[in-house]
Amino acid sequence: MATEGVPQPENRILSTLNEDGSRRWIRPKVAKGRYLQARRLVAYLLIAIFTVTPYLRINGKPAILLDITARKFTIVGTTFLP
Repeated sequence: MATEGVPQPENRILSTLNEDGSRRWIRPKVAKGRYLQARRLVAYLLIAIFTVTPYLRINGKPAILLDITARKFTIVGTTFLP
């Protein structure tokens, strides 16, 4: 029986390790462009909406109130009960 050596891979097996076994850090590029700007704008807008909405009052009730423990949901001045 002839024993052959273990075949060596042609390419990298683990993309996060160097050949000597040390860690190869992944450095992602910073995304730039109009989609990043649009995503940031939408994120800031949603944060502002969700921050301000509970303080707005419609018919004497908060615009949005989700009271899970009392099972009362007030949306746009209308209270929904189970």
